[in-house]
Amino acid sequence: GHDENLPAVDDFDLELRLYLKGKFKKIDKCLYLYRMTGGNTWIEKNKFIQEKAREKADEYTYRIVERWAELKGLPVVSMSEIPCDLNGEWPYPTNSVGVIKAFDKLQLCGDPIHVMKEIYRVLVPGGWILISTPSTDGRGAFENPLFKSFWNENSFNYYIHQGFAGQIGNPGVKFQEIRRKTYFPSDWSREANISYVLFDGIAIKESMPRLPGYKDWKI
Repeated sequence: GHDENLPAVDDFDLELRLYLKGKFKKIDKCLYLYRMTGGNTWIEKNKFIQEKAREKADEYTYRIVERWAELKGLPVVSMSEIPCDLNGEWPYPTNSVGVIKAFDKLQLCGDPIHVMKEIYRVLVPGGWILISTPSTDGRGAFENPLFKSFWNENSFNYYIHQGFAGQIGNPGVKFQEIRRKTYFPSDWSREANISYVLFDGIAIKESMPRLPGYKDWKI
């Protein structure tokens, strides 16, 4: 399945698709040395590599995350299917869920601090939260009279930085940010100025090692 049309990032593209079909295992020794010669591909094509790698990561993120949960034998739960009042206790044991998908759902919850606390509680160490909800940067967050909470990119600072978390009495709900952006999910939403905020995060718990790229909770 190698894509010969990609002048670079073809290895990353292949790795992503292989993960969806097979299993990866860590080998604790160096098998490959990358020599800096001055003529390396990444020097000439750095801009393309940076942009295409981000594009590929965005394209595969949700499938990769669900595949990770499948390999771990962990459930993937959509908030739209949770059989309870989301402002109460959720019917899942602590540290039992691999992925929570919160698509077009957070804005309907009247107690966002409680909801984020429950998401964090039920996720396993290293479990994923995938969020997409109308952003206050557009009209969508306020136009629907049924919406009860309001979100934008800054809203997630209160769950990834201790300084912000202390302002809301956040009891140690900690996520590592993987992806955060404001976007229009369709041409129609762009024309209507209904932007969404996307946040993908990993639950950071005391029983797990720090992950690559994790910013200290105190920052």
